[in-house]
Amino acid sequence: MLSVFIIYGNKYDNGLSDLTISIDTGGTFTDVVVADQDQNFTLGKAPTTHERVFLGVDQALESAAEKLGCTVKMLLNSSQLVIYGTTHATNAIVTGSTAKTAFLTTSGHK
Repeated sequence: MLSVFIIYGNKYDNGLSDLTISIDTGGTFTDVVVADQDQNFTLGKAPTTHERVFLGVDQALESAAEKLGCTVKMLLNSSQLVIYGTTHATNAIVTGSTAKTAFLTTSGHK
């Protein structure tokens, strides 16, 4: 199962506009694909940081932004859509590395 979060952004007057940013956090790498309105693609990649997942996301965004000659802030402000997907939950279940959990209720809970 892939978890996906979609965020709608704003345009920013920096020469870039209407970008779509797709981010995938995998077990080894975090990948970013930036697509412009003409379907030109820019790729960013960074190691996945398991202890703090969004550090790897930020590094992958920095990689893509650098290739586009802008900052991460400019990149995000120029996006109309950001799509984030991860397989972390699925990987944890498959490898048996989920945290031990419990569900407690009061008497009569339905």
